[in-house]
Amino acid sequence: MGKIKILPEMLINKIAAGEVIEKPASVVKELVENSLDANANTISVTVKHGGKQLIRVTDNGEGMGPEDAISSLQRHATSKIENLEDIFRIQSFGFRGEALPSIAAVSRLTLLTRPSEAESGTEIHVTGGEIESVREAGTGSGTTIEAADLFFNIPARKKFLRSERSEFVAVLDTLTVFALGNPAVDFRLYKDNKLAAEFPSCVSLRERIAHIHDEDVSGALIPLQANTPEIKISGFITAPEVNRVNRTGQYFFINCRPIKSPALSFSLLHGYEEMLPRGRYPLAFLFFNIALSRVDVNVHPNKKEVRIENEREVQTLLIEAVQQALHTKNKFPTVQVRGTRRQAENGSSWGREGSAPYPEYTASPALGLIREAPADSFSFEGANQAPGFPFLGSDQAPKEEKTFEMKNPKILGQFQATYLVAECEGKLLVIDQHAAHERIMYEKVMDVLMNSHSPSQRHLIPITFALDYREQEVMEEYLPLLEKMGFGINNLGRNTFSVDAAPSFLEGVEPKQLLLDFIHDAMERQNSGKAFDEKMKSVAANIACKSKSVKGSAYLLKEKAQHLVAALFQTKQPFTCPHGRPTCITLTHNDLEKQFGRK
Repeated sequence: MGKIKILPEMLINKIAAGEVIEKPASVVKELVENSLDANANTISVTVKHGGKQLIRVTDNGEGMGPEDAISSLQRHATSKIENLEDIFRIQSFGFRGEALPSIAAVSRLTLLTRPSEAESGTEIHVTGGEIESVREAGTGSGTTIEAADLFFNIPARKKFLRSERSEFVAVLDTLTVFALGNPAVDFRLYKDNKLAAEFPSCVSLRERIAHIHDEDVSGALIPLQANTPEIKISGFITAPEVNRVNRTGQYFFINCRPIKSPALSFSLLHGYEEMLPRGRYPLAFLFFNIALSRVDVNVHPNKKEVRIENEREVQTLLIEAVQQALHTKNKFPTVQVRGTRRQAENGSSWGREGSAPYPEYTASPALGLIREAPADSFSFEGANQAPGFPFLGSDQAPKEEKTFEMKNPKILGQFQATYLVAECEGKLLVIDQHAAHERIMYEKVMDVLMNSHSPSQRHLIPITFALDYREQEVMEEYLPLLEKMGFGINNLGRNTFSVDAAPSFLEGVEPKQLLLDFIHDAMERQNSGKAFDEKMKSVAANIACKSKSVKGSAYLLKEKAQHLVAALFQTKQPFTCPHGRPTCITLTHNDLEKQFGRK
């Protein structure tokens, strides 16, 4: 008997389901796409326990009759395509006929549907892909689908689901993307039967963006438009001064389908040329209308990846459109304003947060690049001040047992205002000053989180900021750790928060931007599903990186450089920063003799 066997139909269905349904958010994505294909303009999503217990999607779309309802649960049953050529002219979200049967194969599914012209509807119960009952039922027009006990018959898949909050954030992210791509549709999301997010129907994309994001984003929107016979680009980008630490604010849609595209993201950034600081990214809400024959959406089961014929042409058009939009609107980075808001006689604040009638202007750090470098590589403006950095005081050095200690490193110089050159115990050390300070800050923050609360510095006037629904979920998850670190954060309702205190060691750091950067980092890396100690390390690493640490291109006093290096070698892991980059390169006398051909 041969070794190769035909797999049973039930096993085939479970394997196929695993390609389409990875987590609760996958279920929501597929069901919402079906609702949109059914021309629904009101869609309600309910999840319980992050979607692990229940996912319910209700719409007011076209609905289905009994025959179509039964057929929809069969694999590769679809109304979207009829022949091979149709695959290359896809206009709908779904087309393979895999979504509903895949969901039914890994859950206890209930389908309740009625077309508007019918007097009664159809209710179907399916368990693990097997239809258990079909009956006539009274219901409103449209469709409701419930998927309960997800992965109940695949324990190996179920155990890999993340925390309830983390899975809910993924569902929320999915619905937010659909809301941006379909402004005319009313979306609602319920978490354990409580309204968690609401996206009312809008007349324009700009209105939808303003509903989701804060005034900083909506006020910085720049319209973008570009057309060729086969490619049309429209939407909004933000002015350079409104940016993020990563690409979490970038949304791309091709023929109304949300996609992920590193190539388009790279082209978007390229269009900003030198208007953005290094490591910062613009927000974008861009729609690409491309001839159907040039787009292949049949690349991956999740349909987030597409293949575009002559993609370079699309990239070039996007770069040119971004450059044109920015220069037309004369949007350039604004001068940073520092100062406390003055109070009116009635006690109310004048203007928005961060503004004042008579502010003091602080020159941009970029202006320092046009100054001549000091003759003494260790001198800099303020050279007479006593050396000192946050956490570098001798009384604040970590008290844990050290795994490494280098005695009395002697500073020889500084290269490119970024690297310190030192000598110790017959070795030549080249130290990345920014990475070194990150390591010192990281270990101090970890010490605070693991042992005691950090002292706080109160703000005379609280700083307020708005978060979208996803950012709010991340904030609430990490709030206990942030408060232990010394932040005073208050939920004012309606997605608005205030900061009235910050850790004393962050004096001089703008807490609003630091917190937003931290939240966006957490969103991108999806740290929500990690254990508590991993979350602590994530918080410490992000705060260490985003705080007012020693930067590259900063000239240091010799005393400060000496203090920095000494503190680095008092840490437990002096040779790497919290993100794994090296802090120090060591060259021995033997290494140098080999390089110079002496050996």
